[in-house]
Amino acid sequence: MAETVLSELETSTRQRFMPLVTNQIYEGSPVTERIFKASQEGDFGLALPSFDGREIVEPLEVGYVTAQTKGGATDVTDSVGAYTTSTTWAAGDQDILSGAHYAWKMYHVTLKIHNLRLAENQGASRIIDIAAVKMRNATKRLRKAVLADFYSTNVDGATGMIGLQGALQGDPGAETLIGGIDMDINSWWRGYHDSSTTVLTWDALNAMWYDTKRFGDQDPATVMFCSPGVLEAYENSLSKRVSTGVAGTGYFSGTQFGSDISNKRVAMGGYDAFFFKNIPMIEDRHAPSSTLCMVNENYVNWRVLKNFMSTGWQDLRPQGKDYLQMTINGYGALTFSALQKHGRFSNITEA
Repeated sequence: MAETVLSELETSTRQRFMPLVTNQIYEGSPVTERIFKASQEGDFGLALPSFDGREIVEPLEVGYVTAQTKGGATDVTDSVGAYTTSTTWAAGDQDILSGAHYAWKMYHVTLKIHNLRLAENQGASRIIDIAAVKMRNATKRLRKAVLADFYSTNVDGATGMIGLQGALQGDPGAETLIGGIDMDINSWWRGYHDSSTTVLTWDALNAMWYDTKRFGDQDPATVMFCSPGVLEAYENSLSKRVSTGVAGTGYFSGTQFGSDISNKRVAMGGYDAFFFKNIPMIEDRHAPSSTLCMVNENYVNWRVLKNFMSTGWQDLRPQGKDYLQMTINGYGALTFSALQKHGRFSNITEA
């Protein structure tokens, strides 16, 4: 009986659910949908040694991406620009090409179905129900683990991927390697970190926007992720106005009176979305408290060696366990090609 049930479970799982596992893991979160979901298996750019995928290398155009204020290289005379017939061309430091090296990371989630549950739910339709629920719950757990590491303080050498808090921690004061580069020694490899600002003001956001935009192609951040309490506090700090009541207590965010076909008066208040200089501010319940991260998606990648896949259901009765087990696992790496293009507030007072 167990073999028949296992065969039915294996078939239903592979045909109906396994092709969707990767999407299920990446769906449902603004972070995974924007940064992780766009990646494809085999998307690992340069790989060393021997370009076989054993290590990820993100090229860094050191002199171009950085600036003198961040310790970047400078041009020498006649290395670039207009010239005359008597000019002798020189090579500048801007042509130096370096790279950050990243190790692959492994992620998994293991789920089981007890053989008693299978015996109670024989028949293809009931078996599919069990597999669907198990898969849905398992992919949610795996997504949570991926998101926790994305925001973590992990740096080189951690089991999980490098996290935003680890990569954007300002002046470490001790050897801190991100992609094999010491942020303590190389100031140009540090992102923007503000630990003193407690209120998310226009001036604070503007300072980070200008600092992270000035390097490279002058392209600004593309998205901001923050905890719910940070976004709520930001909304509470915005200008307010009402037509009646105490001055300064109303909502400039769009409080108004209108009418519909029933000629009812309707009051509208609050904001539906937040942008700063056209950059979306997205609330993410997985983001650390008191934190807002300004991210440029052109300089961060989720590289994939092998998409999430399944080991298939295994009957563990021969191993003294009365259940079936399956593991979903995959290999990837979160990489940065210019930390200067990202910023982080770490001490915002939440609502």
